[in-house]
Amino acid sequence: MLAKVRARMRKSQLNRQIASGGRADTATHVYCCTDCGLTYARKQSLDRHISVVHHQEATFVCEYCDFEATDRTTFSEHMARHFNLKDVACEFCNHRCISKRELKDHILFKHQDERSYACSICAKTFK
Repeated sequence: MLAKVRARMRKSQLNRQIASGGRADTATHVYCCTDCGLTYARKQSLDRHISVVHHQEATFVCEYCDFEATDRTTFSEHMARHFNLKDVACEFCNHRCISKRELKDHILFKHQDERSYACSICAKTFK
């Protein structure tokens, strides 16, 4: 059971636990989501998981339309669309995007070949 818990703990949680003097293999409390079975080392993490994933409590509500979001990043991207704020520039063309996620999709579909980088020593290319 403990091995299963450790496998699901995020690396950052594990590092925080070790840094605070606790050892990862001595974790005694396990908080389990009754909806999906995910386990957490901290109750706070379980509470956030339940709130965001299962309850979908909207904490950000758009005043211009009926859009609601549970996290700030999604809400910020939505608001940027209302005001056409395209602050993220493509390095290959003059296209501008609302978010890094949108830019990643743009590069993937429009600049597939340009994404290759060549090593100056061996000329091997990478994406």
